[in-house]
Amino acid sequence: MSKPSILHLENNRFFIEEVIWVMDEFNNVDYDYAINEMEAKEKLKQKKPDLLVVDLMLNNDFDSTKGINFIEEIRKNDPMQKIMVLSARGDRVCREKLKDMVALYHTKDDIEEACVRMVALV
Repeated sequence: MSKPSILHLENNRFFIEEVIWVMDEFNNVDYDYAINEMEAKEKLKQKKPDLLVVDLMLNNDFDSTKGINFIEEIRKNDPMQKIMVLSARGDRVCREKLKDMVALYHTKDDIEEACVRMVALV
């Protein structure tokens, strides 16, 4: 039986390194990441993950448009894909906009808790 898989779309390489460090504790999960939307789409074509984790602010600014657009596109193409948001944006506007599109919305303030929640979703 194969391990459950997680694909994480995150443009911040330092944050990815921290997540990898925590995810190493979970040897029963295959964790992979993409730095941008194009790379994520390519990896999604190769293998559908059990969970897709998406950062909203993919431009290194406070604009969540790219992340939300990416989620909307994935949801349109694959309504059954399980998606989790992991973002520094915790405002009510983003949460409300995505509430019917994602399984979980978590902020980046506690990486260990976020990783535990990722693993729990797969």
